[in-house]
Amino acid sequence: MKLDALLRFLRPKKARRDPESDEASGSKFDKKGFCDEISAFVADKGTNGLQKFLKSKVPAKRRDDFWNTIFARCTETVQAGEVFGEEDTMALKEDVEFLRTVVSMCENAIIAGCKVVQGLKNIVFGLNSLMLDIQCEAGSKLMDSISALSEKWYANELEDADNLMPQVITYLLARCTQHDATAAFMKRLVKVREALELLDYEDERIETTRHMIMRCAMSPMFLRGASASIGIQFLSSLFSLHPRIMRPLHLTIKNQIPYVKTSILKAYGEVYYGAWKAEEDEENYTRIEEACLQDLMEAAIHSSKPETAKNVRAVLGVIHSKKGEFGVDALLHRLWGPILFRSLKVANVKVRRNAVKVFSTLFPLVDPESKSQDVESE
Repeated sequence: MKLDALLRFLRPKKARRDPESDEASGSKFDKKGFCDEISAFVADKGTNGLQKFLKSKVPAKRRDDFWNTIFARCTETVQAGEVFGEEDTMALKEDVEFLRTVVSMCENAIIAGCKVVQGLKNIVFGLNSLMLDIQCEAGSKLMDSISALSEKWYANELEDADNLMPQVITYLLARCTQHDATAAFMKRLVKVREALELLDYEDERIETTRHMIMRCAMSPMFLRGASASIGIQFLSSLFSLHPRIMRPLHLTIKNQIPYVKTSILKAYGEVYYGAWKAEEDEENYTRIEEACLQDLMEAAIHSSKPETAKNVRAVLGVIHSKKGEFGVDALLHRLWGPILFRSLKVANVKVRRNAVKVFSTLFPLVDPESKSQDVESE
C-alpha cells in the first residue's frame, strides 16, 4: 500500500453541477475505496503490517498532512449528519464504516508508538465528543470502538487523556447496567476506575452518572460469577469516591438486602469489608464505620421483620467471620458495643431476640487492647 495511493481516496472529487437545481453538488471523497484499501491491506499484512505502515511508511515530514487530511474527511462525514440518524440507511452505514476504519487506524497508530501530531489528536478528541450522540443500531459498534480508542489513549497516558474520560465513563457505566451487559464491559470499566475521581460529584449535571454508579451495586454481574472478585473490589472502591457517592451507594445496597439471595448477601458483605479495609482517608474511614456499618448493625437489631434481620446479619456475618484479622476485633467492639449490650436489656422482645442472635455469632466481644482482667469483667 502506497501513501499517495491511499491519500487519493481522501481527495474530494470535483463538484458536479446538478442539472435539476442548477447548483453545484457538494464535493465527495471515496469512502468505500479508502475502507476497502485498508481492509485489503490488513487482510494481507495483518494489524502488525498496518502498524508498521503508519510508523515507517508515513514519513515525519508528511505525518501532519496525512492525519490532517483524515481529520478533515472525518469532519465532513460528521457534519453531513447521517451518522446521527436513527435509521440504518446505506449512507449512514457507509459513514459508520469509514469512521470505524479511521478509529482502527488511530488505535493501531497508538499501539505502534507513532508520534502524536495534532491531526491525530483532533480525530480522537473529535470522535470522543460525539460518540454518545450516536443512536442508530449500525453505530453501536462505532460507539464502542471510539470508547476503546479513548481508553487506549488514556492507558498510554497521552496528551490531555483525562479530558476523554467523562464520555468513556458514561458509556461504560451505561453498558455495564444494561440487561445484556457482559463481564468484558465491567473489566474495561475497572481498568479506568481512577478516571471516576476526575468527575465533579457536586455538579448536578452528572446526576445520571451518579445514578448509573448506584445501579452497578444492584447488578448481579458485579457480585457473582467468574468475575465477581473484580466486581466486588470495584464496588468497594466506590465508597472512597466522594461523600455524595458513599451514602447513596450504601442506601442502594441496604434497600436490596431484604430481597436478594444468600450469595449476593455474602458478596455485599465482602464489598463493605473491602471498603473498610482499603480506606486510607480518616474522614472516609469514619463515615464507612458510622454511616454504613453501624447503620447496618442498627438494622440487624431493630428490624421488625425476621427475614430482613436475618439477611442483614448475613451481610455483617462476612465481617464477623474475619475476627482475628488485623483491626477487625477492635472494629466490632467499637461499633457493636454501644448497640448490642443495650439491646440485650430492652423490653422489646423482637429487639432482644435479634440482639441474642447477633451476640451468639460475636462472642466473645472484647476490645483486643484491653487487659485480661478487663476482658473478664466484660
